[in-house]
Amino acid sequence: MAWTKESPKKIELVKEKAKENWNVSVSKDTIKRILKNENMSWRRIRKRVGGEPEPTEYQEKKKELKKLKKQEDRGEIDLIFF
Repeated sequence: MAWTKESPKKIELVKEKAKENWNVSVSKDTIKRILKNENMSWRRIRKRVGGEPEPTEYQEKKKELKKLKKQEDRGEIDLIFF
């Protein structure tokens, strides 16, 4: 359990440490099952915001983005998405 607390997002590291220290090969599912038995949870991280945007705000943002794209086309600004 200490290994998972050191790197909670990387079960692969736990697999490697188990192999190095105990010479035992285990699967990710086995590690998750053990953690579940110890009342620890394993959840994925959401990569995007949930829910729908408010329609009026969404339309305003689209208009603003369109203006920014036009400014970039004219060479006035550098538009970068991230």
